[in-house]
Amino acid sequence: MRHIFFKGTNILGSTQGTKAELEQGLFWMGKKKLKSIIDSSYSFDNAAEAHTKMLTGKGLFGKILLKP
Repeated sequence: MRHIFFKGTNILGSTQGTKAELEQGLFWMGKKKLKSIIDSSYSFDNAAEAHTKMLTGKGLFGKILLKP
């Protein structure tokens, strides 16, 4: 988090739903009835590669994670 803060990085996102829908989704995930699909995982050092994959959409199925 400090790298994001000190570099003044902006993070944009979208809720894609209401708070109630989020809570319902978390409830079912807790019951193991829903599972997130993770396409790939990248370190911050490879963020440009992850971003390119997201923009092209080639072979993409699921979420792309960035790990510190």
